[in-house]
Amino acid sequence: MRRYLLVAAAILSALTTSAAAESIPAELVGVWANDGAVLKGSLLFEGQALYLGADGIGALVGGPPPIGMKIQAVFDTATNRINFDLIENEKVIGHGRAIYDPNRKTIGSGDGRNGLLWRRSRELTREIKNSLGLH
Repeated sequence: MRRYLLVAAAILSALTTSAAAESIPAELVGVWANDGAVLKGSLLFEGQALYLGADGIGALVGGPPPIGMKIQAVFDTATNRINFDLIENEKVIGHGRAIYDPNRKTIGSGDGRNGLLWRRSRELTREIKNSLGLH
């Protein structure tokens, strides 16, 4: 009976978590960059950028020179939080989060230390993903 309750609790927890967290909603998919960012097309050369795909695959990039890291993100609809894993060589090496402000339509760190990111593109094309190494 105890084992049955543990399994039921695990299933309920998974269902509850998936109801609050989803991949990336359409209003967040695309390229986000800070005010001073220099982009050529959608690729960052200077500044900070966050690339988000609908499947949660994306990248954080900063420069110059542009250096990035692959991320796997989910969006928590209850808190407007983007929670992500930092991925290197297909292994999770860290975690992070960002906050989406639906009123200002910005993404920030939530602690006020880093600048805000503004949406620069509404899509993350296969071409951009390939350029960033997000196969």
